[in-house]
Amino acid sequence: MNWLMAGVVLGLFVWAFAEAYVWPVVPDVALASAVFLIPDGAVWFVSATVTGSAVGGIAAMTTYRRGWRWRLPLVTRLMQSKAATWLERGAIGLMYQPLTTVPYKVFVLEGAVRGVGLAAWTFWTVVFRGARMSVVGLFAVVASDLVGAIAPAEIAPTARLVILGVGLVLFLLGFWGTWQLWSRSDAPESVHPDGMAPTFARTMQPWPTRK
Repeated sequence: MNWLMAGVVLGLFVWAFAEAYVWPVVPDVALASAVFLIPDGAVWFVSATVTGSAVGGIAAMTTYRRGWRWRLPLVTRLMQSKAATWLERGAIGLMYQPLTTVPYKVFVLEGAVRGVGLAAWTFWTVVFRGARMSVVGLFAVVASDLVGAIAPAEIAPTARLVILGVGLVLFLLGFWGTWQLWSRSDAPESVHPDGMAPTFARTMQPWPTRK
């Protein structure tokens, strides 16, 4: 592993860790971009992303259980309601997260409030987040190899950068539009399974937990 790859691994870990707390952009975006540009690092990149999610989930759940909450960008009451329903069976409910648009951090929040055990949570996070990130990585590898097969070898790296750049611009435009719609809605700042915390408090506040 060279320094560039090591830096990407660290960046993916931090990204996934932050997304488990509050970061609004899912790590899938960063993972797909990294693998598309450096397909040889796919295994390392997927592993770093899954590990970041698992460690971030543990840290976030521990923080929530100490009674703190904060704003969760781009989270709606519908997302929270779905996560609450799926986690009624415990940590195994994480099986639904890879198949939906409900962010992992919403599951983390609900899992903490429900008192889900950290060991079970970590195990199923690795299983289901691992499955999702592996699929993302696989698609990125296939896309990268496809560009390499079509474009001449001397311009393939540049072609990948151009394609990635266009994709990221489109993503950012979509993200900006989504943010604008969300900021004008009545989405809660922090989402609580009992419908609490409907306001946009800017400081961390105590949070009652449900046993």
